[in-house]
Amino acid sequence: MKASMKGLFRFLGALLLAFTGTLSQAWAASGYDLSDMWWNPQESGWGVEFVQQRDVIFAGLYVQGADGRPVWYTAAMNFQGLGPQHVDMTYSGDLYETTGSWFGSASFAGASSRKVGTMTVTSPDMTTGTLTYSIDGVAVAKSIRRFTFRYEEYAAAYSGTHSVTWSKCNNPAEDGTRTVPTTYTFALAGTQMTVQATDSAKSCTYSGTYSQDGRLGRLQSTYTCSNGEVGAMALHEMNVQRFGLMGQLFGTNNRGCHIEGTFAAIVQ
Repeated sequence: MKASMKGLFRFLGALLLAFTGTLSQAWAASGYDLSDMWWNPQESGWGVEFVQQRDVIFAGLYVQGADGRPVWYTAAMNFQGLGPQHVDMTYSGDLYETTGSWFGSASFAGASSRKVGTMTVTSPDMTTGTLTYSIDGVAVAKSIRRFTFRYEEYAAAYSGTHSVTWSKCNNPAEDGTRTVPTTYTFALAGTQMTVQATDSAKSCTYSGTYSQDGRLGRLQSTYTCSNGEVGAMALHEMNVQRFGLMGQLFGTNNRGCHIEGTFAAIVQ
């Protein structure tokens, strides 16, 4: 069992190092997943759903026509690239209206599609974006964000790895990247989250306010460690599954260090 766990930790470490390395265009497309239901909170009554597979997003647009009746359109948008700071990921493609047999027909007689325009989505931070589209010459631009139905369940114990880079430390000898096997315990009560992270050198407790955008969570916390280290840390793009979780982190500590990295773990 110990040998298999060590092998898992090495695999997770290699995965995290690859994730924090320089992103190619192809990896960037699959590394930034916009799959979710999106909307504008000030305009309840319409929305758009994105389902992403690597560098393609299938979009379903749910709006109303000129007669006020519901109508929907679909698009397959291809990855167009990232902005200069590896953000502002953009996807674009043709937008279609589809008509076909009545849903209650005894047999489906087929459907036909008509190109009505184009659709583009640009997201600077994974949780918000700008949606632009045109339908039969009518151009629309909307601010959108992920829609949250329900908070995820994190309460569990996990085993995994975090890979972090310390920079600008008061002691330059502390600068560098380290990948460390770690155990985690998450607890969430309302909007208050506590995370206990323990590795071979220290045990740290992170406490703060949890928020969620669609399926992605964020913890804005302060933390204290058994070795005297204290600081502020944001855990974001947290994505929990039945078998584990992963996310990114950014923070600072009392040694003057800027900290950024990733973590991934499986349920114990």
